[in-house]
Amino acid sequence: MLLPDFHVSEPFTLGIELEMQVVNPPGYDLSQDSSMLIDAVKNKITAGEVKHDITESMLELATDVCRDINQAAGQFSAMQKVVLQAATDHHLENLRRWHAPVSEMAASGGMR
Repeated sequence: MLLPDFHVSEPFTLGIELEMQVVNPPGYDLSQDSSMLIDAVKNKITAGEVKHDITESMLELATDVCRDINQAAGQFSAMQKVVLQAATDHHLENLRRWHAPVSEMAASGGMR
């Protein structure tokens, strides 16, 4: 049995992914407006992808497969700028990067 020729790819590639939490100021409550933001940016994103993440209050920004960090950073920067402007236009000017919450107990160093 003959195997097909091996397709040689570029030696190293990378991509960047970031999950963002969409919030409503001034109280910073979670917003369910990620679909609205995706619709607002879909024709403005020329490389990479903006899509839903786990919940309606989360967005995922993902670059294409890039050949080096400069290409990835350029794509990511352009996507982030478009998404943040759309958030501002829709009075959602605060998009928070996803991170684990810190409880009041942990932040204060113990129980009160």
